[in-house]
Amino acid sequence: MDAQRTEDGATAVALAALKGNLGVVRMLVEQHGADTRLTTTARVAEGEDALAIAVFQEHDDVVSYLKKPQVP
Repeated sequence: MDAQRTEDGATAVALAALKGNLGVVRMLVEQHGADTRLTTTARVAEGEDALAIAVFQEHDDVVSYLKKPQVP
């Protein structure tokens, strides 16, 4: 999956992690192969990946999912 970014540089998986939406994070990773290691250039979380964003926002279910090894 190409990293589609918003105008301010956020990836879809980063936005889903920011909002704590585990269902969307899983769908993006499992069905579309989103790379959770990509960092965002969005001002709100510049230089952070989806896991770091989820940790900061205290979305424990998203953190647990993102810590598991991802099967390509």
